[in-house]
Amino acid sequence: MIATFLDLFRSFSIALALVVCMPMAAPLAAQGAGGCNPNAGSGGFASDLGADEHFAESFSLPSSGALTRLTWWGTAPDEQLTYDGTNWVWAAGLASTDFEIQFWTDSAGVPGSLIYTVPTNACILRTPTGSAVPFAPGPWPAKAFPETRYELLLPTPLSLAGGTPYWVSIAGSTPGSVPWLWSFTPAGDGSAYSSTPWLASTDDFAFCPSTGPPSDPLGLPLFARVSVKRVLGPAQAPNAKWNHQTICAWLDDLNEIYLSSNLNFVLDEIVDLQDPGVPGSWFDPLVASKAAMEHAAEADPAAFKWRTDAVNVYLVNSLKDATGGDAGAICSSPPCPTDQNDIVILGPGPLHGSVGFAHELGHYFDLRHTHANHEAPECGCGGATDGDCVDDTVDDTDPQPTTTAAQHDQNFLAFALQQGYSPAQQADILANVMSYHGSGGIFPSTAVLTPGQRCRLLTALHEYRTAVLLAGPPASTASELVRLGSPPNPSALLPGSTSGPVIGGTWDPVVDHSSFVPDSIMDVLAISTTSPGAVNVPTAIGTLLCSLAPPPVLVSTAPGQPFAVPIPDDCELLGTALAAQALSAAAFALSLTNALDIVIGTL
Repeated sequence: MIATFLDLFRSFSIALALVVCMPMAAPLAAQGAGGCNPNAGSGGFASDLGADEHFAESFSLPSSGALTRLTWWGTAPDEQLTYDGTNWVWAAGLASTDFEIQFWTDSAGVPGSLIYTVPTNACILRTPTGSAVPFAPGPWPAKAFPETRYELLLPTPLSLAGGTPYWVSIAGSTPGSVPWLWSFTPAGDGSAYSSTPWLASTDDFAFCPSTGPPSDPLGLPLFARVSVKRVLGPAQAPNAKWNHQTICAWLDDLNEIYLSSNLNFVLDEIVDLQDPGVPGSWFDPLVASKAAMEHAAEADPAAFKWRTDAVNVYLVNSLKDATGGDAGAICSSPPCPTDQNDIVILGPGPLHGSVGFAHELGHYFDLRHTHANHEAPECGCGGATDGDCVDDTVDDTDPQPTTTAAQHDQNFLAFALQQGYSPAQQADILANVMSYHGSGGIFPSTAVLTPGQRCRLLTALHEYRTAVLLAGPPASTASELVRLGSPPNPSALLPGSTSGPVIGGTWDPVVDHSSFVPDSIMDVLAISTTSPGAVNVPTAIGTLLCSLAPPPVLVSTAPGQPFAVPIPDDCELLGTALAAQALSAAAFALSLTNALDIVIGTL
């Protein structure tokens, strides 16, 4: 029936919504003067290894360079037309999820020699466009399929000569699936070839090759906001574990673990939340309360300090399972369960500390346990067939509730020997962020996320979690700006001589006495939490530029010697703006300097 279904797809085009090719800073490969070839709503053909043909499109680079990225459009139907003896009906089918992507030389206007095949485990980011793709009606019910924009970052950049024609073939390759359809475009050169031996076609297909540095979402770093809520207990204090130093250190560990995924976590805030007591204790919650807790927070964001633009992490005193045991931490994967997949609850004792935090955020970005092959299926993953839905992680053993980490490790090693797993495959499981292994500890520097896991989390981020992304890198550079005031004070307070105001460092501004109070006997620096520029008060000793209420922090030093201002190693201080001003005291006079308006940074 597949061949008949393919014939129907060839006979009736699919109306695809217009998708505009994203602008890229790098030069685009071109079909003549056509440039990027976006889909333009004129239909599509099956290009699939399971069908009777698949297609290749020609392109050329404007100048020699390395092809780094490929974008294309199409749809993967999960239903197919079948004839029940009386009528044509739609029946469930397997959607194509895999691709064979190959690049070819040109041979007198047709594909010539194969020069590169993209590895099957390469990361392909799939972004739904939100458009319904209707199938033209006939003697069957009308139907629509979701449209997808596909984006591939080539694992190995492909060096190509400028002005030279090449070909790329894209074909669905999932065995037994409904044929994948490649979308048409009117922007091409009116020439494509199908199958091998190559047969001429007048169709053009939607794709955009690109050279130069790869751009977001697969190449440049991504930045996700994190909002941390410390739940306060009856003593009006959080669990002692949750001090700012620990929270900042764990965020640093997160970024070390997720570095290979180009994902960075930015601590947006640490706030304290008095236990709301609704629907039960938030200081000592139960795992079973997770859905109700999320419902309550989403219903009253202000009361629960809930954010719609950040990962919401609640730090609690304890988290208990149904047996009263310590559950450590909990989070659910998108897209289900849909009523409880946005909250992260972290107790003080997750497995492997900060790596356990990374484990829960892995769930937030749709990573499953490495032992998901022993878990009940959920949202298309889990169970013996699908496992964790990642191709490059082998099956893991079942961590029974009574199994220690050491026993779990030994059970897996015995199973790995039976299955013939390579040392690399074993290591990928034993040190995996999403496993329950690590009797000797899993550490940020050794924790593993495989390429397949990284691809899955990036896909989930762009499909379900875009609200938590920052538009670009957060401001982290320390700054010192001279402000003289009105009337102006002498410009005598100089920026840090060896270090700016960076967290964990010592800021050392200095007063220059070469022409300012040369007979000074003491210098005093005042640092105010009032917003820079908020104070400008003329006085008899100069213009006061630093607020005295609340009282500023005062630091003194000998004349002309740098001040030593320790900046706490607290990541919550990043981006904090302060005003600093010096006063120099002579035998019978006091004089104010300019102000330095500072922003605390990391470098």
